[in-house]
Amino acid sequence: MADKNGQQDDAKSVSPRSDYDHLVDLCEHGMLYEADEWLRSGNSSTRPEGHRKCVLYCATTRGFHSLVKLLLQYNCTKEQLLNSLEEAAENGDLEICKLLVEAGAPVAELSHHYLYEVIRRPLIEYLLDHGLDLTRNNGLAYLLVHRRVKPLLGIFLQNRKRFPEWEEQAAIALCEFIRSKDKKWISLMIWAGADPFLPVHDLSDIEYEPEDDEWKETAVQCAAWADDPEILKMLKINPTPEQASEILFAIWYRPTRSLVEDFIAAGADVNTYTEEEGSLLHKALHSFSVRDDYWKPRTTSEKEVELISMLIRKGAKWRLPDRQSELNGLRRRMYAQEGAHVVEIIRLLYFGSCCDTARLKEFVDKPKMRGWVRTFDPKLFGELGF
Repeated sequence: MADKNGQQDDAKSVSPRSDYDHLVDLCEHGMLYEADEWLRSGNSSTRPEGHRKCVLYCATTRGFHSLVKLLLQYNCTKEQLLNSLEEAAENGDLEICKLLVEAGAPVAELSHHYLYEVIRRPLIEYLLDHGLDLTRNNGLAYLLVHRRVKPLLGIFLQNRKRFPEWEEQAAIALCEFIRSKDKKWISLMIWAGADPFLPVHDLSDIEYEPEDDEWKETAVQCAAWADDPEILKMLKINPTPEQASEILFAIWYRPTRSLVEDFIAAGADVNTYTEEEGSLLHKALHSFSVRDDYWKPRTTSEKEVELISMLIRKGAKWRLPDRQSELNGLRRRMYAQEGAHVVEIIRLLYFGSCCDTARLKEFVDKPKMRGWVRTFDPKLFGELGF
């Protein structure tokens, strides 16, 4: 109602408090008996449309166990139950969680993020017994990596046979600890039985498709790339020849002599080959040719030439990927390196009988490359028939 000046009467513009607001007040202050009497008198516990507060959530937030039990006797939606369960889980309140679960709260929809603040083993195990899925969004791996508390290891050890899919969660966590070089937790995960040979995706927000295996890595691969030999030793691996071959092929972009020698000693096949990447020796040549990229080996050209020489002595052969352009592409990349080192590699390939001489001559038969060979090794220039 407006006054004579046309101004609205502020006192009369305020919406009157509803019966539901009164119930909210009672629940926020933990007034159990008053709330019980109010509801028994026929007043509704249903939240009006558009109202901001849920009485069940209010009681849960404040830890009023008996009040939660009372409110659950009345109409509660699935959304209200889930929101209240999230709050109780975040507070680590097992008893209220039990009440909500018994009332039908959808535990399977509970995100692991609500377990982050308070890691309580009895609470998590109770929720697991009632449908909590810690593989969803890599929940267990996330908690292991970001909380790093031992009760989570106990939960993993006690339930790993019950949830075989947790093996992947442990492997994901192990890889993340290796990437961050957390040696304490690397050791703990190996003690707990995490599989260092299990290929897994990284712990990220990217939603991988099941068939995206090309983006998977093993803990052994992560350790080989970590530039810390101690980390690889911590994994206590004893690879089969097949595993050694796969690892050696996968890690060649950041090799060290001791690493290469260890996997060859374990039986790695130096002639491992794929149609997409060629042979191991080709990967070594590619690595040398682009070694100045930010993700390539932190080593010198001389050391890479030594590694290539060692591979050749072990019987490695040069096979290119099934791409017609690869030979020309490799040659162009080689031009960015020092001519003397490139010619030394060509000499190793020729005298090591690593490939067909015609193929090697095709590789060299361009003005700049021929000029390098003639300058740094005239004898080789003649051997190739130029």
